Amino acid sequence: MNELPAPGLEPTSNIFGRTFLLKIGNRQGTGFTVDVDGRRYLITAQHVVGQNDLESVIVKADSGYKEVGVELVGYSSSDLDVTVLSPKERLHEHKFRLEVGGQDDCVAFGQDAYCLGFPFGLATCHITHENFTYPLAFVRKLHVSGFDGCSWYLDGFVNPGISGGPVVVMSGGAPTLIGVVSRRRQECNDLTRDGEPTGLQLWTNAGLVVATPIQHAMDLIRRNPIGFPLR
Repeated sequence: MNELPAPGLEPTSNIFGRTFLLKIGNRQGTGFTVDVDGRRYLITAQHVVGQNDLESVIVKADSGYKEVGVELVGYSSSDLDVTVLSPKERLHEHKFRLEVGGQDDCVAFGQDAYCLGFPFGLATCHITHENFTYPLAFVRKLHVSGFDGCSWYLDGFVNPGISGGPVVVMSGGAPTLIGVVSRRRQECNDLTRDGEPTGLQLWTNAGLVVATPIQHAMDLIRRNPIGFPLR
């Protein structure tokens, strides 16, 4: 299985250059850009930005944080957990091409998938790479486990902060976008002491990641194509 292209390689298909750490109020997560019909859009999870008609988001840069003006393109139902924004600036160079895949044409059950994001706000900073002034996202390797018509189910572990990040598979040697990280499944267990209940509970990561198919974001874009013009 081919790995994701490393920073500095294959600039026309580098997902790293499209992935950003976002802050909205006291919430933190990941967002990424796609280009559709010559316009740029910023996609993230709905629970990262809320359901407000935002005027701006805060983006992490190597030198600190910068405020980027945005306009709401649309958001899905809370179950699908996707929001699309139109940034009011380019954000990155136009050269970062990204293919958008369908639900059936590039995915096989059991194959490797990758999600990019910023767990706990962590990032790779202060190195030479194509993203120039922005830190690089972390990469988590997962496996495609299932699909129920509304969500991809991926076997693997992710951490808080990766919500809203892109999920890609390798197709033809290049990353192909298939979804948006929505949530991680958790298990709740009752704690006992000497076999007796304590009234306490422990939440644990179940190792199952839920991602919304990218087609739901594409539907929002088609209904309201107001992205930042690249020409």
